[in-house]
Amino acid sequence: MENASKALLMAAGVLMALIVIGAFLLMLNGLSDYQNKSEVSKEQQQLTAFNNQFYTYDRADLRGTDMLSLMNRIIDYNNRKTAPGEGLEFTEMKIDVEIRNDNNGEDILSKLRYETDGNNLLIKKHNYTQDDLTEIVTKPQQIEARYQKKYIEKLVSDISKFMDIYNNSSLSYSEKVAEIDRNYWLPVSATNYDLEQMYEDILVYYEYTQFKRTYFDSKGNTQRDLNTGRIISMSFKATRIGD
Repeated sequence: MENASKALLMAAGVLMALIVIGAFLLMLNGLSDYQNKSEVSKEQQQLTAFNNQFYTYDRADLRGTDMLSLMNRIIDYNNRKTAPGEGLEFTEMKIDVEIRNDNNGEDILSKLRYETDGNNLLIKKHNYTQDDLTEIVTKPQQIEARYQKKYIEKLVSDISKFMDIYNNSSLSYSEKVAEIDRNYWLPVSATNYDLEQMYEDILVYYEYTQFKRTYFDSKGNTQRDLNTGRIISMSFKATRIGD
């Protein structure tokens, strides 16, 4: 009788141990499922946050200033393609910007340039892809660094006055420099600059200011990577230049 009781106690102990182990395994599985779901949720949140910073530009009546902001975001993202954790699944983001006639049939590309100049120096063609965007973004930045932003903006706001001085054949080089200095357009004397370079820089920056005033519509064919879900391509069309 005593042996039978011991056997029952041992069986009960084994059963309790199995129950505890089973419960522990269930808890581990539940924790693992929770962690997996949490990771999936976190990745989904990161993907949504990533795409939303670009979807905000996927609309009509996008200002040129917004377009430049988008270009900077895309260039920055593509420059980080070798960043840790992104190399294996990275797909370069592309953007296509079309500069064509506006609704009135006027050529937006030609309207971006200054009236007395025959050729565009920054926005040079009707269609821009990722390979071209860096120039649109960096050239004006280089000009701002050369003259300081507030001075190049003043120069461009008085571009007709500058052109009158620059194109005045009755003035010598030194007289043109003196006239430019009298207008306080530059942080230092115009003798510190090359007038030919200044002329080109003003024309480039004028196009840049016109581009910032241009309106763009999304073409509505934004594409996402099938594997990662990230946006990889956007396209826009210029519609008009605003006031």
